[in-house]
Amino acid sequence: MFYIYNICEQEAEVVRIMFQLAAKGGYGAQRIANYLNGRGIKNHSGKNWHPASIQGMLRNILYTGVLRSGKSRSEPLERLKIVDEREFQTVQEMLAARSRANEKIRSKPLNTRGKSLLSGNIFCGHCGARLCVTTSGKGRKSADGTDTIRMRYTCQTKSRTHGDCDGQTGYTVEKLDGIIDIIIHTIFDKVSSLSRDDILAERFAQDCNARKTAFESAKKEYEKAETELKKLKSEIIKSISGESAFAPELLNSIIQEQEQKCDELKKACLTAQREWEDDTSALANMGQQYDDILEWSAVYDHVTMPAKKVIVSHIIERVDVFRGYRLKLQLNLSVEQFLRGLDCMPIEEKYGKPA
Repeated sequence: MFYIYNICEQEAEVVRIMFQLAAKGGYGAQRIANYLNGRGIKNHSGKNWHPASIQGMLRNILYTGVLRSGKSRSEPLERLKIVDEREFQTVQEMLAARSRANEKIRSKPLNTRGKSLLSGNIFCGHCGARLCVTTSGKGRKSADGTDTIRMRYTCQTKSRTHGDCDGQTGYTVEKLDGIIDIIIHTIFDKVSSLSRDDILAERFAQDCNARKTAFESAKKEYEKAETELKKLKSEIIKSISGESAFAPELLNSIIQEQEQKCDELKKACLTAQREWEDDTSALANMGQQYDDILEWSAVYDHVTMPAKKVIVSHIIERVDVFRGYRLKLQLNLSVEQFLRGLDCMPIEEKYGKPA
């Protein structure tokens, strides 16, 4: 039986809006629902959108043109594609990073509301606790009638659990965001000042070496497992003749497990080999990552705070803050690889790498 799928362009446009809000604005399902409902955009049944429905749609690979049945997946069908694969993957990474199931390792903001530049990826350098944004001063007008709101990144160990931490209780949002803003601009300036061809060539050489190392490691593990399997099989003959300490039934069970292990390692080895040899795909991916950074650089100073927060979270994986506003930064891997070895400013040293 064959099914013919057609795209309703009006509904497809709503799907594109959802993914754009999530990928570029950092919107979660609830905010997307509020956005659509507030503009009178109804779902397929003519009712208001529910966050659970949107959550499921944001995870639906069908919008990239891929048909699925159980664990089977088709190749992308261009005529069914509504969302670009990269935008879809960006949203999946954001959803996974925001998951409360990954609270201990989460490095992306649960939402992009608020006036602070960092959220979810900032931690106390002394105790490792996540810093949350707190405000004070609201409702306490001064003599001249003004009501200055003070915003701080506050250590949860000190403010909530009152545990041991020799760091500061809080850090002024305006001051810390100012430092991060300088770092972001420095990264943009460095990447923009370099030749695209030169930076891709350098990055490709680094990446190729890494992929070669990964392949050689996978190959070594596979060959080691194969050698062990041969030894186990040779033990079968000894077991049948009574010369082995292992019973045939036990050996068969062990051999089956080892064969499964060999199959898995062989697949991993072949995958690593393909990744090492696939130069065209690797260069295209690096070029897109480089272009992303240039795009962020062009729009960063002109977008809304939610969009800025999304850009920062793409560039900086984690910020650890120490007394005196000393910072230790962990950049996202793709950004770090572009900067590594290209005569770039050592960010940690410039802004006070902690002892």
